[in-house]
Amino acid sequence: MMQSSAQYPIIEVPFSLKNALTAIPQPPQEPVKPSFPLHPMLPPLFTPGIVGWLLVLVFGGLWLLDQHLELAAALLTGIAFLAILWCNRQARRRYSAQVAQYELDFDQYLTYPERQAAYEEALRQYACPDTLPLYRKQQVASLLRSISLPLYAIPSDEEVPRQGRSEAYFLAYLQQYFGQETIHAQCRVPVDDPRLATAWYYPDFVYWDATGLRIDIEIDEPYTLRTKEPIHYQGQDDTRNAYFLRKNWVVVRFTEEQVVRYPKQCCKELAELIFSVNETHYAAKFFSQRLPPVAQWSQQQALGQARADTRNTYLSLLSRGVAW
Repeated sequence: MMQSSAQYPIIEVPFSLKNALTAIPQPPQEPVKPSFPLHPMLPPLFTPGIVGWLLVLVFGGLWLLDQHLELAAALLTGIAFLAILWCNRQARRRYSAQVAQYELDFDQYLTYPERQAAYEEALRQYACPDTLPLYRKQQVASLLRSISLPLYAIPSDEEVPRQGRSEAYFLAYLQQYFGQETIHAQCRVPVDDPRLATAWYYPDFVYWDATGLRIDIEIDEPYTLRTKEPIHYQGQDDTRNAYFLRKNWVVVRFTEEQVVRYPKQCCKELAELIFSVNETHYAAKFFSQRLPPVAQWSQQQALGQARADTRNTYLSLLSRGVAW
């Protein structure tokens, strides 16, 4: 399931994964029926090109005869002997090449029925309704196995933003529906791009299953409670998202209000996304209610929400914890 990035939930899928999910196998190529090959004959000793060079030598020799009889005779005799040896060697090389090609052509002729039968079987397999989904499944599995961006636990001595009430609240739902072994919190991934001016990214949560599928799951707030600074507005997270996409991670962003008011529907979105990639079933996929979409806010809209203190209208629904 793919959503537009103009509204939440924002679901960004790597280009390579999109290609794998829509890949189409190449149809088999029908072999060309070969004709019965003719055994090569020993090629002539002298080719037109060699004859031309010999004529040049003859005329050159005739000119030398007028100048120096004995020297010209010796030179012509030597040249003629070497020319005959060289021509004979070249003729045998051409003949050996023709014999090798003949043997190859003859083998192609003999094996044509087998190759034609293999082609017809491949054509039947290609036309089979199960071929396309199986091929795409193989392409996706191969891509997921190639993902190499690692995931590390945050060191205990490192100062990072502490988890707020909404993160802790949603984590319980994620682990309930997707399992504690696939949902990772308090983790970080290395950034190997010096242009990004940071060594680490800190996902809110990471989904990582046995197939290799990795999803960066984020909860976006419009502003911070302490300083009222606008955050996660349009375009602010594009560079970060692009880094994960280059590493073949999927990026999913919910608003804080969505995970507080509709945690099960958020899990449904995740479950449908996961199923669309690797056909892994989760119970959350079968929830009937859909997650209400939320338009992605601009920086000015985030400032307006900060002035209206909109976060407290839904954070008050949570019974404990202190948001940051």
